[in-house]
Amino acid sequence: MKKGSLVIKRTILSDQEKENLYRLAPPATWQNTGVVLRSVHEGRFYVVDVASGKTLMTELTQVVDLMIAGRILKEVPVRCLDKVKNVK
Repeated sequence: MKKGSLVIKRTILSDQEKENLYRLAPPATWQNTGVVLRSVHEGRFYVVDVASGKTLMTELTQVVDLMIAGRILKEVPVRCLDKVKNVK
């Protein structure tokens, strides 16, 4: 994914990945298409216990910065996104 690419949230995500995305923005926001503002770079992704809210570990992963529904979201994991294809 490079700067200017259109992306959407993947349809199949683990509960942990959904929780992390929904901490960045509400679920309704993720129904929209986003634009990559900063291409792939290394960032932190926190694995949190959903029940207690405690951070279990920090993982380094590939992330991008997005603009989606008028909001700028930083360090969104690439593995949670799909590129939009066949845009006319």
